[in-house]
Amino acid sequence: MKRFKSPDLKKSPKVYIEILIAWGVTEALFGIRLFEHAIDSSNDLNRFLLIMNFVFISYFWLNGLKDIFFVTNYYYMRRKRIKAEFYLERHYHFKKPPFVALVYTTCDDFIPDSLERSMHQTYPNYHVYILDDSRSTEYQNEVNQFKKDHPSVTIIRRKIHHGFKAGNLNHFLCHHKWDYFVLLDSDEIIPRRFIEKALPFFKFDHDLGILQCNHMSTRNYNHFMKTFYRGVNAHWPTYQLVKEKYGFLSLLGHGAMISRSCFNDVGKFPEVVAEDISFTVKSYLKGWHTRFSETINCQEQFPIDYLAFKKRLFKWTGGNLEFIHNYTKAIFTSHKFTWYDKLDIVLFTYALPLTYVFSIFLALNLILMPARLITPDYSAAALVPTIICFFSPAWNDMIYNFGNRLNFFKQLKYNINSLLLYGSMYYASISSSVLYLMGRKPKFIVTPKADRKYTVWQAIYFNIKDLIFGVFLLLISFTFDKSLAPVALIITPIFAEPYLTLISGKE
Repeated sequence: MKRFKSPDLKKSPKVYIEILIAWGVTEALFGIRLFEHAIDSSNDLNRFLLIMNFVFISYFWLNGLKDIFFVTNYYYMRRKRIKAEFYLERHYHFKKPPFVALVYTTCDDFIPDSLERSMHQTYPNYHVYILDDSRSTEYQNEVNQFKKDHPSVTIIRRKIHHGFKAGNLNHFLCHHKWDYFVLLDSDEIIPRRFIEKALPFFKFDHDLGILQCNHMSTRNYNHFMKTFYRGVNAHWPTYQLVKEKYGFLSLLGHGAMISRSCFNDVGKFPEVVAEDISFTVKSYLKGWHTRFSETINCQEQFPIDYLAFKKRLFKWTGGNLEFIHNYTKAIFTSHKFTWYDKLDIVLFTYALPLTYVFSIFLALNLILMPARLITPDYSAAALVPTIICFFSPAWNDMIYNFGNRLNFFKQLKYNINSLLLYGSMYYASISSSVLYLMGRKPKFIVTPKADRKYTVWQAIYFNIKDLIFGVFLLLISFTFDKSLAPVALIITPIFAEPYLTLISGKE
């Protein structure tokens, strides 16, 4: 029997080399005609517009191929990696158990059951801290009652609330003694052996600063949550495990362990909205590693309803733009980041906030090219990679659902609903991006946890800006193209927003 040893720490560009080769072949087979059509234009402005159109389509293909190769490589490496993690657990231990702080952050969203199920660890040397940033007296009283019921817990509050979640963490971490700390969100549930299983990673890799652990979505009790939670379970292990070895893996804000040495070296969490990836970049520049554990499975809840999901994406978009502004120069001028680290950051972290750039592509095809009577040469052959790449983000979910024996009709329903959900985020992403570019600083929005039901009129009212935007696109398409086809895939999810809002209250 083959003996599986500890994980291979050496990073590799293998996956991104595969992606770039596939992208090159795709361009040679399907993209070259688009490019030739662009440069053959006799008018300089027309040529520029067609070349821009070619660039957008090429980027779309690259992004789609990324998903295909990430998923394929995950299933190739998964089994070996899981066995390697079990090897670590058996063979690497600290002689003297270091002191671990279990840090639970909350701001008007305290969930007692989550903390109670997380705090009972098998590890002997740890302590539970509640970092309570709540403004609400109701939530403060809940935290106080939890303290009465569990006297061993320590509550930490601060008088001046600044720096968002990062400021709350720094207020504690910079003034208390600990060797490692575990970062918990309000809805987080970690397994009883979390600390016991996480520490061997640090014993094995002395340069390990951050261990990000796996997550699955649980306690999903309404129709909205039950419809979409599978995407969380599919996404977490696939992308994080591949990014660890073949790209740039980041701390994802919760369900993670961080060492004191790493924290001291960085200094503190950057007090920005995207404190997790910002801290990771700063630790990376200091030479610290970030790793992922698939076998340490934590639990989180899917957003409670459609509006909560939208608020979270709005926060992520603004936070990522702030991150791009603050760290792009440091990343792309540093030799600590490999070329495939940098490409990974562009394709993942930059993708969400740069959705507004896609508006240029829309403007090209809806207004500018029709106004100049330009007809791009979209051959039937070019539709092949476009269709494949359009559905490639669903590839991972489909494999996961097939493995969990979801029948064809439920799989089809899930895919249609997911297309509507993520497609409907277009306006939220654009508006968050535009507000940031206009000088409005992003805010750390606590994702709502309270369940509520909406009337039809409320579902329309709360999405009215998106719906107006959809009507605007529809009118532009009719005016310049005499057809709905160019915007059908954008406006259909937008007009489905009231439906997505209404299903939130169903059991």
